[in-house]
Amino acid sequence: MNPGDIARAATDPKTSAWVSANAGAGKTTLLTNRVTRLLHAGVSPERILCLTYTRSEEHTSELQSRFGISYAVFCLK
Repeated sequence: MNPGDIARAATDPKTSAWVSANAGAGKTTLLTNRVTRLLHAGVSPERILCLTYTRSEEHTSELQSRFGISYAVFCLK
């Protein structure tokens, strides 16, 4: 698969996505953008499962916080 095909597959609301990367690679940004796109594509929130793992209590709520901001900005556009 070339990078364009991978990007299309990752943004398709009909497919699942698995993200595995090192720290600082942009996983949280990718996940928040994907959930935002799924909601705007009409996917019911009950059909979205977004899991993340961290050993740091400080970063536990980061995904929620970033998603709230991402979704609000997306709605304003």
